[in-house]
Amino acid sequence: IPNSGGINLDEIPKDSPPPSQRRKIMIKGYTGFVGQALTAIKACELAAEHLREYEIVIYSASLKSQIRALKLRHLHGIKVTILKKRTPHNQMLKHFSEARVYIGISLSDGISTSLLEAMATGCYPIQTGTSCAAEWIADTQDGQIIVCPDAYRISEQLINVISNSTVLDTAADNNRRQIFDRASSIKVAKTAKTFYQTTYLSGSKNELL
Repeated sequence: IPNSGGINLDEIPKDSPPPSQRRKIMIKGYTGFVGQALTAIKACELAAEHLREYEIVIYSASLKSQIRALKLRHLHGIKVTILKKRTPHNQMLKHFSEARVYIGISLSDGISTSLLEAMATGCYPIQTGTSCAAEWIADTQDGQIIVCPDAYRISEQLINVISNSTVLDTAADNNRRQIFDRASSIKVAKTAKTFYQTTYLSGSKNELL
């Protein structure tokens, strides 16, 4: 069950262009013991010559992420936007719906809400497997599951996918279907309610015994 309670499908932008027509790349900006945003930004540095026409959008960015991102802009001339920490959720979803690729790299996570939102908006996910992402990506072509957060490997995957319109658009359709089938807030609420009712009834029976 998604720890965020699922996705409110009514909030997902309905008029977003196909991923193959988008020119943004979203990066989760957490750094520290768990967050590995610097690895994601390093991957963009390695792929810089392929990203001249793109805008890198970084959210929840720590100070280290911001400094590294500004270096990416200065050294490689790539447009970089660092979102404010309290950017409204509807604006975040709009950015996702305008993005070609989402990159979320961490050493530990639950089911990443950012991953689910990327899938819901058609944004191609590159996500470390620590978020149990493999349970949500139906096909290996619908997203890249990173086993070891290596910047060189991530840059190769990023370069391969941004130029493949067929993969991007097909993955968007498949991933949206996964979200509608499994992660809508209405369905998650029903699943959670059933779980708690079953647990409560089971506990009540044990007390009687």
